[in-house]
This record gives sequence, C-alpha cells and structure tokens, in this order.
Amino acid sequence: MKPTQSMRGLWILLFTSTIIKDVVGLCTKPTMGNNVVLAPDNLKDKFDDKSTIKLQCLPGFEPTAASPKSFTCEGVQWKPASGSFVCQKVSCRIPGDLSNGRYEFLEGIEFGAFIRAVCNEGYNMVGDSTRSCQANGEWTGTEPVCEAATCALPPAIPSGQVQFKPGQELQYVCSPGFILRGGTSASPDTVRCLGNGSWSKEPQCVGVSCNIPNIPNARRVEGGNGPYYGYKATVRYECNEGYRMLSGTSQMVCLENGWSSTPKCEAECTTPLGLESERIPDGKMTASSTLSKGILGRTWEPHYARLDHWGRINAWSPATNDRLQWLQVDLDKPKRFTGIITQGAKDYGVVQYVSAFKIAYSNDGSSWTVLKDTTTNSDKVFQGNTDNDTHKQNLFSPPFYARYVRFLPWEWHDRITLRMELLGCDQ
Repeated sequence: MKPTQSMRGLWILLFTSTIIKDVVGLCTKPTMGNNVVLAPDNLKDKFDDKSTIKLQCLPGFEPTAASPKSFTCEGVQWKPASGSFVCQKVSCRIPGDLSNGRYEFLEGIEFGAFIRAVCNEGYNMVGDSTRSCQANGEWTGTEPVCEAATCALPPAIPSGQVQFKPGQELQYVCSPGFILRGGTSASPDTVRCLGNGSWSKEPQCVGVSCNIPNIPNARRVEGGNGPYYGYKATVRYECNEGYRMLSGTSQMVCLENGWSSTPKCEAECTTPLGLESERIPDGKMTASSTLSKGILGRTWEPHYARLDHWGRINAWSPATNDRLQWLQVDLDKPKRFTGIITQGAKDYGVVQYVSAFKIAYSNDGSSWTVLKDTTTNSDKVFQGNTDNDTHKQNLFSPPFYARYVRFLPWEWHDRITLRMELLGCDQ
C-alpha cells in the first residue's frame, strides 16, 4: 500500500470516530434555575454520554428536599431534568424568648431578613437590637439582653406621698381631701422607670371641695355646716313638713365633679284649686282696681285672671300700675296653699306680664300676713314671668293655711297683667 493511501485511511477513521461519538451522545451545559450553579469540578460546556454532574446553590440558599443529588447525560439530555434542582433561602433558627422584652420579625427568618429586639418599658438594651439572617443560617451580632433601667429618686408632689412597688415602679397616694389627676391613662397613680433613666409623667394631687348644698324645701339633718365640704364628705337632707322627695337620695357625697346627687323636695299637695276650671266663681275674685279702656269701656276684670283664659280681654289688669295693687281670691274656707302658677297676656300685640310679686294671706279678710323669706325673715319676693304666655310655677316653703289669698304685683313689664292658678289641697 502506498503511503498516501495510508494517510487517507487514518483521516477517514478519525472523522468516522468523531461522527459516531456525536451520534452516541454529547450533552451541553444544563439549563439551571435561579440561584443554581454547577459544582466546581463540573465547570465545562460539553459532557460525554453517561457522564454525571452535580449542581449546587449560591451562598444563602440550599436545595429543597426533592432536589436530585446528581444528573446523568443520556444521549443529548440530562436525566433527571436539570430544572428539578430548586434552591430555597436558608432559614435561621427562631430566637428564644427575650426576657423583659420581645422580638419583632420584620421580614421572617430567611436569609437576608431582619429581626428587631425591643425591651419592655423600664429596661435597657444590651447587645444588638437589630440582626440579620446570614448565608450560614446564623444571625449577625450578639444576642441582646434587657436589663432593668435605674432611675434617680422619684419626684415629690404636693399633698401626696410615694409608695414603692415591686420592680421599677412607684405609686402615689394623695392626702385626704385630694384626688389624683394626670399621670398615664392606664395607671393614673403609678409611674415607671423608663429606659432613658427618667420616670414617666407623675400625677398631681388636686384638692376637691363642694359648696354647701342649696336644697329648697329641705333641711340638713347630718353633716357639717360648710360652707365647703372636702372629698368624700357626706351630708343628708330631709324634706320639710308637707314636702316629699321626688328625685335624688337623701344622702349626698362630695365627689370630684361635685355632689353625687341633688335631692328635690316638692309639696305633697299641688292640686289646682279651681281658677282655671272656674270651680271658683267670678264673685270670689276681687281686686284693688280694674282697668277700663276704649269707647266701649272694656274692663280687665279680676275674674279674667284665670290660667290659660282666652279672649280679647283674657286677664286682670288694675287701673294704675303701682305696688299698692292686689288681686284677691276667697276660697270660702281655709285650705292648704302650696304654690302658684302665673301667666302674662297681650293687649293689641303688646306683651305684658308681672315679673316679680309677693303673696299675702288672711283668714278674716281684714288682717293680712305677707309670706316671709325663711333665711332673711323679710318679705319673700317671688320671680314672675318673662313673657306673656309661658307658665311660671312657684312653691311656698313652708305651705300655709288660709281662706283668703292676695297676689301683690312688685315688678312688671309694660303693664300689670295677670292670669294665674293657685295650688294646694283641703288638708
């Protein structure tokens, strides 16, 4: 054989061998998912048939439990598929309980996540308060400790004393007659040593007092004479004879916002005696004088002075406006009078009413007694009306017995003009 023919045969053998090798199998570098790389000893682009490789995860990641350990080149494909190798973030262990504090997990406990340690009020942080999860599954920094804070002596407050409590707390107690105000809403009487070495806002002891009660138609039977009462002081009232307690309780306690209750005493007999219903005849109503006006001689007679009386002339008005005028009612026999209801009127749209008045009574119609103010012993001036139509009720304290009653105008608006009803009973 000639040398040229021998060389040609060698090249044909090499070429044929290469083709057969390609046909038998050759895998390329596998396709990999996120955070997946080839193991260091598999770093090439072509792999022979039946060769094996291993994949691994980038730092901070680890294979899932289902990820294959290795991959084999079969023909031109990897078995199993390289995409079945999945990397997940490394997790750090959950820290144990932080005594006198807590952990806040801001982003979980996986690689790259941060946690924050927070101490309770009254404790200081020693160590790293913020730590991150590393690629090796450990937290950065040192494990923190919450140590009790220390504060200087607590501040003193006027009219109060300090009582120490277990731990970094103290409690304020006010002197008698004072109450706590301020402090914290959760515990108004307690202050705490804060982490910065200062105390939380201290409360104040505020004095509490109540004015002497003014209970009409009642008398004080228990409690001091005032004029001021301290915190938690008590008084008790009873209604005067002929009156009963309609609201509140007889005992009152001085609290931070005033008295705990205010009793109300009202006359036991407050029945209308018959002016409005006209049970009292016209002839039983007389007056010092009567106003007559107009060419028709319209007169504002005494018997018009009936509560809620209607008409063009619907009230009594005297001929002159002075304090010598009076309106008298005869009940035929003595009755118990407990109060009066008054009302004004209008004349051609002009508002008229009595704004203040006195009351006198008699049993014979000749000698009269004016009701007195029980505190000053002077004539009692009752508050009257402030408009022409609204009812104004006044109760007599104490009630009185009489046959005759006189209404004595004392102050008025525009003109003395009156409608009224007497209250009482036969007892």
